[in-house]
Amino acid sequence: MPKFYVVGMGPGAKEYILPAALKAIEYSKVLFGSEKLIFPFTGSESSREGVPFTGSLDKFLDKLDIHRQKQRAAVLVSGDPGFYSLLGALKRRFSPNEYEVIPGLAAYQLACARIGLTWQEYQLTSVHGRPLEELDKLANTDQGVIILTDRRNHPARVSQYLKNLGWKDRTVWVCENISYPEEKIEKYGLGEIPRQKEYKLCLMIISPACGE
Repeated sequence: MPKFYVVGMGPGAKEYILPAALKAIEYSKVLFGSEKLIFPFTGSESSREGVPFTGSLDKFLDKLDIHRQKQRAAVLVSGDPGFYSLLGALKRRFSPNEYEVIPGLAAYQLACARIGLTWQEYQLTSVHGRPLEELDKLANTDQGVIILTDRRNHPARVSQYLKNLGWKDRTVWVCENISYPEEKIEKYGLGEIPRQKEYKLCLMIISPACGE
């Protein structure tokens, strides 16, 4: 039985998809993932089938298990598969010799490049679809932090939660729609992030306590 691919699709824009990822997609006959990711590579002009992520995760993985036994399959994930993606669930369902991971550029990597920051000493975490209590582990850190957010746990809400944990003011870069034409990076103090706006595809980069 051939391996299936787990393909990192980068931050969004096609020019940031690695050639190895495009090669894996070209080699595959059925693509799994969000409609946004699989749509450009399926459809009437393509022989590839697309299976969008709908319903429960278990049912989605059941479909993958059936298809990958018959034809070459690829699971497309945003950013890099090793950073808060479906790879965690795939590891629990399949053994490592059943799939091949193709890395991708994470949005936070591109955002740091835009700002000119090195990020090797930053802590990485996510409240995207996760409770804000995930941030409690950061209560006593002086390190810089990179946080993936969502519409509910948006940057203003996250910053207030951190202030309640006792964080002093730090520099925060709010990075939206990284790699897309509407990309925006705005710089604030931790307590200055406006609440009166809708945040989409957003992450936060928070400086260390000692400064930028």
